[in-house]
Amino acid sequence: MPFEAHFSAAEDTLYWKWKGRVTGEDFFLAIKQAAEFPGYRPGAHIISVFTEADHLLSTDIMLKSLDILGIYREAYGDAKVAILVSNLRDYGLATMFSLVAKVTPLRARAFMDLDRAKIWLSMPRDKERAANF
Repeated sequence: MPFEAHFSAAEDTLYWKWKGRVTGEDFFLAIKQAAEFPGYRPGAHIISVFTEADHLLSTDIMLKSLDILGIYREAYGDAKVAILVSNLRDYGLATMFSLVAKVTPLRARAFMDLDRAKIWLSMPRDKERAANF
């Protein structure tokens, strides 16, 4: 499995840490497992860390993942997802995904810095738009 997952109850956050080559099947399995992960609840945050992955997912896989997330809509609720990447190419792809994800209750945003991601995750919904990252 190219990802590790753990839930931090103190942060109310599920961490996915991706390594090496990540396929669509791996990502779709992670989506399903996260909904059933011990401690995870609808609306809890998710930090998806791609800094050790060979690459971010393709746009086709990201778009299909929105369909799969729709299946698990109740399990995720209005979760916020921080996508942590290490290069500008992946940052651009993750930003595009976050814009497309607006058609779901999921709120996603791309980051290259974990501390900034955690600040955004802790913000109330009404303050997110004014935040400059």
